Amino acid sequence: MDFSYLGYVLICQVMAVDLALTASRARCPTLTLPNGRVRIRSRGRTIQFRCKRGFTRVGPKIAICQRSNQWSQKTPLCVGSGCPKLDLPPTMIATKLYGGGMLRFTCASDYTREGPESIYCNGKEWNSEPPTCIIILIIDLNSEISTALDSVLEPAILF
Repeated sequence: MDFSYLGYVLICQVMAVDLALTASRARCPTLTLPNGRVRIRSRGRTIQFRCKRGFTRVGPKIAICQRSNQWSQKTPLCVGSGCPKLDLPPTMIATKLYGGGMLRFTCASDYTREGPESIYCNGKEWNSEPPTCIIILIIDLNSEISTALDSVLEPAILF
């Protein structure tokens, strides 16, 4: 029996299996991180997110490339201070998060927020205009209609 021929066939089979595994690996899109860096790990199967000095990461630290060719996590934000101060109406409450790099908004009672719940600073400017607070008017239509009808429908006197 010639073992060298059998060994050659075996080597070819192992190479074919390795090529099939490489072809079946997911290929996820390239990501960028403003004010940060994306490091590719494990031959492109995982990535690590890191923000530049002076910025804070808001979101996941790592993501894994899935078989669906999508990353397991959304790209985080790198937020920093340095944006202009906002003039807010007294009906709006802004909570500073991440050293002032993000603001979360709520409105006083009897008001409702219209616009984003939060905005973030990229170190120079806000990503969006702040929301507005709109007053909520509750009108009891039944009471208004009843009063209006009472004044119009006075009892008639017939002769």
